[in-house]
Amino acid sequence: TFFFLIITLSSCKKTGNKLDISEIRNISELAVLDCYYHTVARLIKPSEGIGKSDKTIWDEFTVELKLGVDTSKIQMDINESTVTIVLPPIQMIGTPSIVPESIHHISSADGILKTVITPEEAITLQQNAQTSVVEKIYKDDPAIIQNAENRVKHILESYIMRIGESSGNKYTIEWKTIEDNENSEVQENSTEK
Repeated sequence: TFFFLIITLSSCKKTGNKLDISEIRNISELAVLDCYYHTVARLIKPSEGIGKSDKTIWDEFTVELKLGVDTSKIQMDINESTVTIVLPPIQMIGTPSIVPESIHHISSADGILKTVITPEEAITLQQNAQTSVVEKIYKDDPAIIQNAENRVKHILESYIMRIGESSGNKYTIEWKTIEDNENSEVQENSTEK
């Protein structure tokens, strides 16, 4: 009885992996943070005629939205071992959505001569509440925006360091941000890794 053992050896050679912004931009939108906001919306509809009473509804629900960046707007400059990354502002990715199982509907008592709130009016009420939640995040909750930005930086930093390790390079990262204005001014930001 003969036993043959064939061993195949292969070697991996560093093929000069290089840092390429196009791979980052191909992601399109990078969502890094899911936010849930509980809110209450109220609609008061005046009476529609003599003897009718006003109608009030309250909708209580949770709005989910995702924060991240448009990766097509990320700018990256490589100068030897220093990588300068210019981040666009954190934005909402997609549209906010109401968590269906969170909806709790309350309305004023219906009488014989009731004022009716149409389904379209109820939908508009919820849409307006979603919009106000988004505005509130940007106005009153800068820590959430900063948290999302930190997550984006962490993901990009991990990618750059991994490419550096595979190509035998060590990179230093400098961060800048594009302010959300007409001039798109570039401003230096925080950390250097």
